[in-house]
Amino acid sequence: MTMLTELNTLPLAIGPRVRRRRYSISRMCCMAIAAGASTIALGMAILYSCESIQHHEAAGEVTRLAGTLAHLRTDAELQTRQTSALIADLRKQLQQRQAEAPSASPDNSAAADAALQHQVEQAQNALAAAVSESTRLTETLHKSQSEAAVIPDLKAALAASDVRQKSLQSACDSLREQLAALQTQEQALKDQLLIAAAQSTDDSDAASSPSDPAPASAAEIRWALGISFDTAKGFASLCFDRESIHDAPTGHQNLRRTSATRASNAALFRFTSDAPRQRVYDAALTVSLAADGPHDRLVENTRLVQLFLHTFAPAFRDPDAWLNNTVKQLAGHSPSDRLVLLDTTFKITAYNDGGNFTFKVESPHDDLDE
Repeated sequence: MTMLTELNTLPLAIGPRVRRRRYSISRMCCMAIAAGASTIALGMAILYSCESIQHHEAAGEVTRLAGTLAHLRTDAELQTRQTSALIADLRKQLQQRQAEAPSASPDNSAAADAALQHQVEQAQNALAAAVSESTRLTETLHKSQSEAAVIPDLKAALAASDVRQKSLQSACDSLREQLAALQTQEQALKDQLLIAAAQSTDDSDAASSPSDPAPASAAEIRWALGISFDTAKGFASLCFDRESIHDAPTGHQNLRRTSATRASNAALFRFTSDAPRQRVYDAALTVSLAADGPHDRLVENTRLVQLFLHTFAPAFRDPDAWLNNTVKQLAGHSPSDRLVLLDTTFKITAYNDGGNFTFKVESPHDDLDE
């Protein structure tokens, strides 16, 4: 109210000075009203921009809009009070000037009348502008209040969206757990199928043997490897599950077949020996060397094959390089495609059955004699 106090203390006789001070007050009033209108316009822009913000910013925007609306309401009330006080002050000064006009000196009568008339016009213009601005400000405030009425609905929508988001997140976590469990089951089934396929091959080999017992001298005709039974049995005990090791008779009365499995990497090992358990005639190892399998299992199975070749073909000078080349050559081939390595002390046959590689070591004498 300091502005209004200075207006009451101005001298009446100085026309031009009064006019400049009246003009300054009117301009300040208009600037203040314009500032209030700009504030309301800014608040309106913020309200309208609420629809375009992202979901994670909506909650904070609602709180900010509520605070802006409260500030707008306070500014509107302040502007209304200032405008009313300005109008009352202008009316009071106009009445005072009209009451003091007859007591002016004759020399200054004409100038005072002109100044008074100009002040009256300025006061009327300022009054009309103030009333118009006050009306517009009130209408803008009402419009902002009606637009802010959607805030509770927006809060409810945000809360519902949060609930849906949490529900979806929980469903995704549950699906991930189910997928991990299914992958574990799938890997276990693959291992079981590999063992079953290898065992079925073992059984088919046994079934292909003649059902009638052969003469005892037949065992003496077959060539044996330079590996003892204890070495073959020790390899089975060292690299495979001990409870899986078992032997069974073959179609020949003097031959027995020992087999062992390793559940952790689904590997199968079998070898044929004589009944007194002195000679070993052949040994075979089946493992998975598929390139698309787990890397750690591929490394483990590769080492197992290398140890198998070192054990049953000790004269093999470079089995590691041969193994790498063999796996590359047989990749994608059918089981009917076989790779044979013939040496003076051993014969190795390798083939690929859908990523399950089989390596068989036996004596080369029959092939060398031919």
